[in-house]
Amino acid sequence: MYNEGISYVEAQNEYGINALLTFAVSKNESGFGRSAIAIAKNNLFGHSAYDSCPFTCATSYNTVKDSIITHSTKYMNDYANPFGSMYYGGHYGDKGSGMGVNYASDPYWGEKMASNAYSTDIAIVRRAYTN
Repeated sequence: MYNEGISYVEAQNEYGINALLTFAVSKNESGFGRSAIAIAKNNLFGHSAYDSCPFTCATSYNTVKDSIITHSTKYMNDYANPFGSMYYGGHYGDKGSGMGVNYASDPYWGEKMASNAYSTDIAIVRRAYTN
C-alpha cells in the first residue's frame, strides 16, 4: 500500500469509485498491506481468497495498482452498481444488505470498513489542519 495513494485517486477519477472507501477495504483485507496475499500476490482486497483456500485461491496481480483497478472496475461494478450481479445496496452493509452480504464471511465486515474509512478520513483532516 506504501506509495499507492495516487493509484487509488487515479482509479477514483477514471472509474468513479471513491478512493477513501476503496482504501478502507484494502486496509482491512490486506492487514495494511502486510498480509501474505498482499505481499506475494499484490492482492490488497482478498479477491478470490475463499475461507476454504485463502492463499491458494487468491488472485495474483502483476502490480498493486492492477489490484486497485480491478477492484474499482470488476468488483465494484458487481457490488455497488444497482445492475450488478452482487448488488444488495450501495453501502458496506452487513449480512442483510449492502456489499457485506456476499463480499466477506465476517458478519462485521461492513462495520470494520466504515470504521476504517472514518479513521482514515479523520487522520487526513487532522493532518491537513496541522501542517
